[in-house]
Amino acid sequence: MFPASCSNNCDFLVTYNVTSSNKVEFELSGQGDWVAVGFSDDQSMPDTEILMCVSNGSLSGHYYASERSTPTMTTPTPTAVTVIEQANDDGMMKCRISRDINPSPAIQNVRNLNEEVYLLGAIGSLSGVTIQQHSDVARQSSNSKITVTQAEDPTTTATAQGSFRIPDSCSSSDDCDFLVTYQRIGDTVEFELSGKAGWAGVGFSDDQNMADTDLLLCVSERSESGHYYAEDRTTPTMTTPTPSAVTILEHSNEGGVVKCRISRIIDPRISNFRDLSQPWFLLGAIGDFNGGIQQHSLRQPTASRITVTEAGSASSDDGILTNIIVHGTLMTLAWILFASVGLFTARYMRVVWEPKQLLGTKAWFTVGITSTKIIDK
Repeated sequence: MFPASCSNNCDFLVTYNVTSSNKVEFELSGQGDWVAVGFSDDQSMPDTEILMCVSNGSLSGHYYASERSTPTMTTPTPTAVTVIEQANDDGMMKCRISRDINPSPAIQNVRNLNEEVYLLGAIGSLSGVTIQQHSDVARQSSNSKITVTQAEDPTTTATAQGSFRIPDSCSSSDDCDFLVTYQRIGDTVEFELSGKAGWAGVGFSDDQNMADTDLLLCVSERSESGHYYAEDRTTPTMTTPTPSAVTILEHSNEGGVVKCRISRIIDPRISNFRDLSQPWFLLGAIGDFNGGIQQHSLRQPTASRITVTEAGSASSDDGILTNIIVHGTLMTLAWILFASVGLFTARYMRVVWEPKQLLGTKAWFTVGITSTKIIDK
């Protein structure tokens, strides 16, 4: 369901129940002209089997998505799938669909539901008889793989979400120059990146510097989005082919803002990949794309190390504020110390130190004037 906090007013809801030795019954509902549940190996759209309920009843049934485009209806509807009932009341699409658990003989693009799969939930609109693409917020996946023949809760609620934004005072991709949110989902971390530029990137660094940094980049040209590595302070190099540890779940480039949702395995044990269960400095950056990644126009590190598998937001200003406080404290202590030395020497040590000299003049005068000059700086 989503949102995860809903009960009977969900934008999307699917329940499932084993009704016989070889059937699962799904009850789908969603705010839109169509509502669908998909069965995926990796939380992304390609190679996903789908059951869809559409306001135009002739379009309800079984679908298959071979890639990240609108899925194709399976015609005729396989005997393994039966639309039992459906209704469309006040913009809420509802239906009940029965599906054979493991069709025999096997049917192409129809999964064995005894096996674990990620559930993808989505809603969208209909134009005539054409299924329209869901929006980014109208598609979510379960946190972990689900066996629908067993009683489990596939809620999309995961660990609390952390973020790093530039400037710190911004709140969303509408007013942030750069924004990344991160959330642990099973053995992966899901990052949502956005930036007002041709590309936006988040890096994982050991020292707040560019060299030896593992990066995820969202680029206006989707094919350029993915994993990068910066060996030194020059433009990072894309890792090709994109490792299986990184999956681009969503991508858009609208109104000068590039956005991506990227899944990354926490510790894939691949060269140039950091273990994200460990604390790293996050580097946030944006820049232009002109046939290739151009040097960043904005780059800031977090003030401290962040463990992205844990809830917590980062700031780029914390370190600046700390430095100001430390500097002010030390200056106050120094003023008190040297002012006291200067006054004490001029008042009490002129007789005690007569006729001793230091640096060619009376010792008490040299010490007193030096202390005074120090606090004047």
